[in-house]
Amino acid sequence: MADLSTDLPLYRVFRHGAFVEETKNASRFAKENNLIFFLVGCSFSWEHILHAQVGVRHIEEAKNVPMFKTNIPNEHIGEFGGNLVVSMRPCKPEDLKYCIDTTSEYPGAHGGPVHAGDPSAIGIEDLGKPDYGDRVTIHDGEVYKA
Repeated sequence: MADLSTDLPLYRVFRHGAFVEETKNASRFAKENNLIFFLVGCSFSWEHILHAQVGVRHIEEAKNVPMFKTNIPNEHIGEFGGNLVVSMRPCKPEDLKYCIDTTSEYPGAHGGPVHAGDPSAIGIEDLGKPDYGDRVTIHDGEVYKA
């Protein structure tokens, strides 16, 4: 049986929306009745696989992955809420199925795309202006997966 308060390598503790500490063991907080854990998936689990087969632009350009705020609402929990932020990666149309299939094999660590195709459908107006991370080169005819 897993114990969310001890099984992860590091915890960031926030109180009333403000960061207060990092700890390697959160068990002392587990008895608090207003404790909420958030698990954040990460594409680092599969990027090396995609890069070896079809290339990953931000790795090729030695940049941080571009990330964008979307118009997709997250479920609100107490003070926490907002819209989904996605990492966006360009790929060739013929590689899209491989990318979706590969990333979908990691549902607990990021999973497959929440969207593929026209970025404006999820509220992203300009791929050249990421909200976080770095801008990457986008070639004509590429599709986008978030």
